[in-house]
Amino acid sequence: MSAAQAPVGAGTPAEAAARYDAAARAAAATVIRRYSTSFGLACRLLAPGVREHVRAVYALVRVADEIVDGASAGAGVPPEEARRLLDDLEAETCAATARGFSTNLVVHAFARTARHAGIGEDLVRPFFASMRADLSEDRHSDDSLDAYVYGSAEVVGLMCLQVFLADRPVPAAERAELVAGARRLGAAFQKVNFLRDLAEDYGELGRVYFPRAGAGHRRAPGPPAPGSPPRARCPPRTRPSRRGRAPPSSSAAPTGPRGRPARTGSRRGCTPTRTPPGARCG
Repeated sequence: MSAAQAPVGAGTPAEAAARYDAAARAAAATVIRRYSTSFGLACRLLAPGVREHVRAVYALVRVADEIVDGASAGAGVPPEEARRLLDDLEAETCAATARGFSTNLVVHAFARTARHAGIGEDLVRPFFASMRADLSEDRHSDDSLDAYVYGSAEVVGLMCLQVFLADRPVPAAERAELVAGARRLGAAFQKVNFLRDLAEDYGELGRVYFPRAGAGHRRAPGPPAPGSPPRARCPPRTRPSRRGRAPPSSSAAPTGPRGRPARTGSRRGCTPTRTPPGARCG
């Protein structure tokens, strides 16, 4: 590039890379701000460095979520093409993590976080496998449900745990305790989300996540027994997401990440039982 072609203030390659990193972090923050107001506000409770990396994880999860159930469907993308888009996003995420750069700003932000925190393909690929399952599976066995929950919920929390533990030596026994707690809590949040959205998952998408929920879900409730109080009616609500996230706090990491274009959150993720020292508010 000639001097005349160089952008104003291009500076050295290192300075250009730093500006690009900053733009990627801003893109990830925009994703959170546009899709989850409460989560975006809650992220402010995290220390600045941790906050940026958690945003990067969430942003990638959010984009994948939109391919499966959100914006791509609204744009008229058929399921087979959505699967190709998801495959492409997975491939670019893994390649960008290996090389440290992507032309996709959200992927670039995640790749920089993955390299910083040691997030590997052992966590990335199960996540995308669960996303693909939503494009092809509408019923689950006990085994397939466990695999789905691991990929859609538990690994996102494990990614956040990697962020919290980056550059912080943790004894093996304590790390094992954190990992086990993160997985259990992430699975619990995901299953609560399934229960919350049981009618919508079945009625709109034809999905039944719990292996033995199908028959009962199809049966309309009978009349109340004589003398019993009337059934409570829930007011209409705007569902933020089927892959809900618990907001990060001084004792919990974000929990994840499906929904329609109007949703504001994501259903994917997991929450460690406690935040390691150093990940608290700055």
